[in-house]
Amino acid sequence: MIARAAAGAALALTALLPLHCLAQGDDPGRSRGPGSTRRGPSEEDKERARQKIGMTREQQSQLEAVFDDSGKQMRAIFDGLRERHRKLSDVYDAYDIDEGQAEIARKGVLELRRKMLQLQATAEKRVRKILTREQFERMRALMKEESQKRRRARMPGEAPPGPPRP
Repeated sequence: MIARAAAGAALALTALLPLHCLAQGDDPGRSRGPGSTRRGPSEEDKERARQKIGMTREQQSQLEAVFDDSGKQMRAIFDGLRERHRKLSDVYDAYDIDEGQAEIARKGVLELRRKMLQLQATAEKRVRKILTREQFERMRALMKEESQKRRRARMPGEAPPGPPRP
């Protein structure tokens, strides 16, 4: 259950990340997490993405602001989710489950997941206020292309190995 909840949280974040990467012209395969030594997108990368989408520099700046803001909020939510899942795991470590504590932890997870979905919806609405329909459609097409490239890069020629079959 904890793994499924974490996967759902990760899925919600990944819906925002490709958009953030494209808005900034970033290489979505680059690591930009805490402690990352990699730099952000070059000015050339940003310009290429801006031109592909057909947006102005002002629109690009506005998108970057949306994603910087939502990215900070999303990281805070993930930190909270990690803590809630740790607490739930601690409760489940005991043979005699404290249902009261388990329920508190589960409600905390659900509340943070709700906030995550609200944050995503708000960011999506803000993006649509910045871009025209045509720009938005070009951006989404680019996002899909980049997502497929990342998938192919992770799984060249075949799916990753699964668990051993009985």
